[in-house]
Amino acid sequence: MNNKSLSLINILLYMGMVVVDALANILPINGMKTGELSDMYPNLFVPAGMTFSIWGVIYALLLFMVIYQVVAVFGKKERFALSKNQGYVFALTCILNTAWILTWHYQQVLLSVIVMIGLLLCLISLYNGVFNAKILKVPARIAYRVTMNVYLGWISVATIANITLCKERSPHSFAAWLAAIAECHARRSTNDTQSLLRPHATRSSVGKLCTARGRSAMRPSSR
Repeated sequence: MNNKSLSLINILLYMGMVVVDALANILPINGMKTGELSDMYPNLFVPAGMTFSIWGVIYALLLFMVIYQVVAVFGKKERFALSKNQGYVFALTCILNTAWILTWHYQQVLLSVIVMIGLLLCLISLYNGVFNAKILKVPARIAYRVTMNVYLGWISVATIANITLCKERSPHSFAAWLAAIAECHARRSTNDTQSLLRPHATRSSVGKLCTARGRSAMRPSSR
């Protein structure tokens, strides 16, 4: 499959993702809206239901990106565009995002964590790709860099929130231990993003937190 065909398929996958997200709140899927499900699981890291409105911003940026990608690969002018491999990764993000919506609404928390980690890894790959590439034009920077920055930032937070919930629901299981390790990687990803704004920030505190989290997940609770 060439990059032109892939760019058109990605528009369809993007539209499918948005439709599923809309139906999740219009129907809603499994009888509850996305934010209402979040409010069912109060803890220190799960965002309030109202914060899910950020998806409107993310979807708007993604729409600009997929349209720009089509223009870039079909147009005669030379513009930056995602490579074919990056296009496949983006397609996978749409599939994983849709899968997360379904697993979350059917309250399959551990499965939703696995899906979310897959989405996070895909976005990290895309983020590194567009930030290491030479992009000169402002529209292209907005389409790719700004979009990936916002998307990855929110998914990093959402991953930690999902993992926190998984650990609280099954604090003594092996899955909780795995969740603790994944949470550390998600926190490191968030820390890396913040370090762009704070060049002198260190990772030592995150490393210590990871060690403590991994041990506490396997330690029996006194309650």
